[in-house]
Amino acid sequence: MFKRLFGAVVATAVTALGVKVVKDILDADEEEKKLIELETEETEEENNIEE
Repeated sequence: MFKRLFGAVVATAVTALGVKVVKDILDADEEEKKLIELETEETEEENNIEE
């Protein structure tokens, strides 16, 4: 019985860790998109100033 309980706890921990990693990756993608958008806006503003 203890082995089953321990196995269930380990499986739950691994699943939670996997979900956290995926969530972190998705959040990082969103942050990168925002940075790219900001860089694009800054470049456009610089181009407009130069013209």
